[in-house]
Amino acid sequence: MPLQFQYALSTVISSIAALGLGIFVLLKNPRARSNQLWFAFNVTIAGWATLQSLYVSVIYDAGLADLLLRLSYAWGVVWIPTFFLHFVLVYLNRVRRLPLYFAYGFSFVHFILVPSHWFLAPAQPKFSLSFYAEPGPLWYSFFLCWSALVLYAMREIYLAMRSSQGTRKNQLRYFFYAMCIGYSGGMSNFLPVLDIEWFP
Repeated sequence: MPLQFQYALSTVISSIAALGLGIFVLLKNPRARSNQLWFAFNVTIAGWATLQSLYVSVIYDAGLADLLLRLSYAWGVVWIPTFFLHFVLVYLNRVRRLPLYFAYGFSFVHFILVPSHWFLAPAQPKFSLSFYAEPGPLWYSFFLCWSALVLYAMREIYLAMRSSQGTRKNQLRYFFYAMCIGYSGGMSNFLPVLDIEWFP
């Protein structure tokens, strides 16, 4: 199987798993704020992964690939760290307004910038993939802030884990390590943008 289709298959599996997990948690208690945020977080992952699976493998028209790339950022990528951070702070009962204002402002600004070539240059064939993201001048600062939001959320989980005991400590430990694994795979999707031939 060609690499581009292996890559597409892995993103489709990620999309299905994320959406299924999000729906499962939401149905447990649809009114719980943490469940709503976990669902929103997983929907952004599913949206990004579904659209990416198309433009890396089965789309050969440059205009359509570029449109799908920008939709994957608008629907998914720019919101992933914000919904994750919001979920973490609510789940840990550590809600702070300033980090959330910054996170939502960050996501909203970049959502507005998605059509701009200052943020994302037109999609280009890359390595053995049909098309992939090409960074604009503003993408690099976006990537740094995106990463910082994720690291801040992970730090909050780690600190809560260190100060917890018993079952709660174990829950947070498993969650922390699961998110480390998830984000290690997820963030490797940025490497081809930086012309590093590495596929998750």
